[in-house]
Amino acid sequence: MAWADWSFSDLIAMLNAFRTWEDGVKSGEFRRTGQAERQWGNKNMIQIKRIKEVAELAKELRERLAKHNIRVPRGPNMDRHTSNLDPAQELLILKLVLCGAFYPNYFTCGPSDEAEAVRALSGKDPFTTVMVKGVPALGHLYKNQIAAIFRPCGKGRRLYFEDTRCYVEFERPKTTTSPLARNNVLPAVYLAVKMRQLRMKMELQLTEISPADQKLLMEDFSQSNRLRTNRVGVLCDETSSSSQKKQTNEDSDGARHVELPANDNNWIEIFVTEVVDANRFWAHYGNRETFEKLQELMNTINQCEGYDLKPIGSDLQNGQHCLAPYEDDDGKYYRARVENVKDNNVQVFFVDYGNVEVVERRRIRELPPELLQLPFQAFECVLQGIKPFYRLPDGRWMPQAKDKVIHMVSNKIMLAYVYSIVQNTLRIDLLDTTKEPQLNINDLLIKMEFAESAEEPYSSKMNHEQREDANISATVDEHWVEIPQETVMRILDQGRRKGRVFLHGPFSPYEMNFYPMTQVGRFRSSRIEPNSVNSVALTEEAQDRHDRMMVAALVSVNSSGTTLVARDTTLMPNIHGLPALVSMLFAPTVELRTDPQKRRYTGALCGLGIDPETYGPALPDHDLEITFDVDITAEDITMINGVRMAVNLAVGSEDVIADWGPAAIFKIQKSAREKLLRLIMKRRESVIPYDFDRPYRWNLVNPDDVLPHGLEDTSANCPVLYQLHDGIAVSADIDDGEEDSPEKREKMFAHVRDLKVRASRSMTSDPVVCQLCEVLCQTPRDLLLHIESGAHQEEERALYQPQEKFRESCSH
Repeated sequence: MAWADWSFSDLIAMLNAFRTWEDGVKSGEFRRTGQAERQWGNKNMIQIKRIKEVAELAKELRERLAKHNIRVPRGPNMDRHTSNLDPAQELLILKLVLCGAFYPNYFTCGPSDEAEAVRALSGKDPFTTVMVKGVPALGHLYKNQIAAIFRPCGKGRRLYFEDTRCYVEFERPKTTTSPLARNNVLPAVYLAVKMRQLRMKMELQLTEISPADQKLLMEDFSQSNRLRTNRVGVLCDETSSSSQKKQTNEDSDGARHVELPANDNNWIEIFVTEVVDANRFWAHYGNRETFEKLQELMNTINQCEGYDLKPIGSDLQNGQHCLAPYEDDDGKYYRARVENVKDNNVQVFFVDYGNVEVVERRRIRELPPELLQLPFQAFECVLQGIKPFYRLPDGRWMPQAKDKVIHMVSNKIMLAYVYSIVQNTLRIDLLDTTKEPQLNINDLLIKMEFAESAEEPYSSKMNHEQREDANISATVDEHWVEIPQETVMRILDQGRRKGRVFLHGPFSPYEMNFYPMTQVGRFRSSRIEPNSVNSVALTEEAQDRHDRMMVAALVSVNSSGTTLVARDTTLMPNIHGLPALVSMLFAPTVELRTDPQKRRYTGALCGLGIDPETYGPALPDHDLEITFDVDITAEDITMINGVRMAVNLAVGSEDVIADWGPAAIFKIQKSAREKLLRLIMKRRESVIPYDFDRPYRWNLVNPDDVLPHGLEDTSANCPVLYQLHDGIAVSADIDDGEEDSPEKREKMFAHVRDLKVRASRSMTSDPVVCQLCEVLCQTPRDLLLHIESGAHQEEERALYQPQEKFRESCSH
């Protein structure tokens, strides 16, 4: 995972390792520091002999590619031809190149059932929790053993026992400054699931419990169990006392956090203090009382410029509250929490403002108890209903998006509509009321193409429904009973060992299962090689209903012939429609599918096409039948042909461009990259998938409906490399008189009016289909953006045009 750098690609991990070694050899790093290559390889788990063989292979490949006018830019050429690409674009293009190199070793993962995932974990957060089975009776007696099993994965928070299941909840970092913390699914969950794949034994040593102790435990359980539930919850930290077990708004040292908005308080004023990402930031309340209390607190802390503050002791622990200086404010002291201690430096989180800084240990001061009377003011916020249009590998948004948000919210009191509160994080709509008309920051990021609309997580939608009814408490009693641990510890100390039991798992309901896209893979199961970085693949967007794609460098069959094994895998970014676009981009031959009325493209058959001798499929096992879940248009086919044309010109016509020189070749390559990015990054509407009734059958298109590309005898069309795709004539015009009847038109008028009403609602509703455009909208925000789009407006004008013409004729 370290070499992959959260790219979710085995091949990119290998490339990163090779580049690091190559840079070290060129710079003389090994000789200068006296560090041997073998020592470096052992430290980084790299076989030096193998990596030198890779270097020879790379040299040979460069020489071969040069004969086809493909040259790797080096030195000044490298900077000149790649300086306009940001890291996200470079990574995306590299992954697309891997898709082209290993066609058709494609796999897809269907959507997850988010509601079922939450139910499977008995309401716990799937991003932080895993489940194990086979827990013996009175499983909470063995909570220390279970906590020790999972301690190498990450810091545990709580254990929940229900029947024979145990839910292990890991603690989420309180700050979101590291790439690992920014991901929704905690790394500890990945590691826990990996334990199951590695078949690591999870053994519990059982203790014999006397009848008297069993009766005592049942009495304690009955006294705590007013609701007669079999659910038991305990802290992972065995040193915690029973007074610390309840989930409250108070820390162990008496520090309190500011109260979050109640159910009947959905509109609040906030002041943004720290922007983490384009949709995530820290803030405090924007009322005058909050500003006055914070100013009074600052005056009290720094009344003697910090000279009267007591230096903290040598024993500095993570999570400890303290006073720390903030250099950007002349070194004034603020309330803070210790996040990490390393040598003489301490990373602290400022609890009233949300920012993180590293300060010298000697400058940390004690936090007097009287300064804890004012609750910590900072709370975390997330812009609801949006997600990055394309994210960097570690989960961050594009830097330009974050800069734009900072510009829009700096030094302003903003208005926030609280959609929900999940894990003490406010999910909000953020509005700038200083502008006329007021700006909705969520919608503005979508219109600027920094973000796209997204369905809210299941937990957020459930909390939103609770907030709609002000009579329901914001904190729902989860009915988990707490058992006094003093009794438990005494029974374990006095009990006699009587055997052992092995747990099954751990399991996560967010595990992604991939299926082959080829015809031969339809009747086989699949699995990913255990050594792959994607051997544990967990979805972070379970509410997204679109397919996710993975490509494998090598696919083999197990000994029984029932399972395909994917090796050297690369998980593609979650871009809607990407499996269809990639398949059509690199397939030798494509035959498009349409609906029966020929209104739109519904899919494509990709493969080698027809065998001219047998008139059957040339290689049926490798055919891919693709069903579109986004709106693919003739413009997209033209863009795909543009990319294929650029590749044909750069590679397939070496005799024509042999004398053009490197500058011309780089120009063609740059054009291909730009066309590729425009194709992949284009925003597309979701549509209802339409399964073709005759899959994997070629030559089903009426020749009269074919739209030829018109470049058959040119160098742009290269049958031995990438032949260009023909289109199919599709139209939204209906010739059937019944379809064009006044009754049908009146129904469509009513449907358009209903769409506008639904789009004006802020509450969660079921997905809506725009019958005019045949586009699926998951949320009211999706629907609003769709009916404001140019494509819908054009369809709406076409709908009303006959009525307007009739009125004009009547007026004359």
